[in-house]
Amino acid sequence: MPRGTDFAVPSNARMTNILLGGPDRHLADREAVRSLEQLRFNLRQLTREARQFAGAAVGALVDGGIRQVLDLGCGLPRTPDLHEIAAQRYRGRLRPRTLYCDRDPHVLKQWRAILEESDGARVLGVDVSRPALLSCGGLRTYLDLDLPVVAVVSGLLECLTDTAAERLLATLTAGLAPGSAVVVATPVCSITAQAELITRQAREVTAGAWGRMRTPYRLKALHPAFSRQLMYDTSVSGPELATTILDVPRC
Repeated sequence: MPRGTDFAVPSNARMTNILLGGPDRHLADREAVRSLEQLRFNLRQLTREARQFAGAAVGALVDGGIRQVLDLGCGLPRTPDLHEIAAQRYRGRLRPRTLYCDRDPHVLKQWRAILEESDGARVLGVDVSRPALLSCGGLRTYLDLDLPVVAVVSGLLECLTDTAAERLLATLTAGLAPGSAVVVATPVCSITAQAELITRQAREVTAGAWGRMRTPYRLKALHPAFSRQLMYDTSVSGPELATTILDVPRC
């Protein structure tokens, strides 16, 4: 068991794995997912839609010529993973590179057990909410940040405070090379009272492992481009998935 892993406490990564149809080996995670689903906000569907959007976006962007992928808060491996999608879709001569980032020791152990050098992918143990994330030595060692990168922020913003989420988005859009893209998928709820209730109850039943349900208004406040580019169904009053791809303009 990796140091710092307590399987008696729910983990966001393991809960997400269950919601995607993966194994549910630990009682705390099973009970947390069951309690979340009793809140009736389609978390299983939202989780699957977020993963599908991220995979499709990465495939399209890599197909368009970007050969580096940065998956922030990657969670546990689950085929097809982003490095597999990138390898299938990239048309260039050089092999694409994918860097998975997470702070969960169990997640890191699982990735290290399956990744090989030939996969064109590595995993980095890092707190993605830290300031100056892009200055992290391990990140710069594997990715060339002078070249475009697809940064994936899927299933992550809801686990960050507003301050940390705003800082992360600003860091990525200001610090990545021109031609980069930031793929975002996160749940929203247009009814403020419902969003607050889900957030409060979810924190209670998961011991804080699942984060917050934001309103579209609150989400848009995290980055200026969200007010123009955020995609969600305005006819839906309950929880739904909000998505966008933020472009880092070319000079």
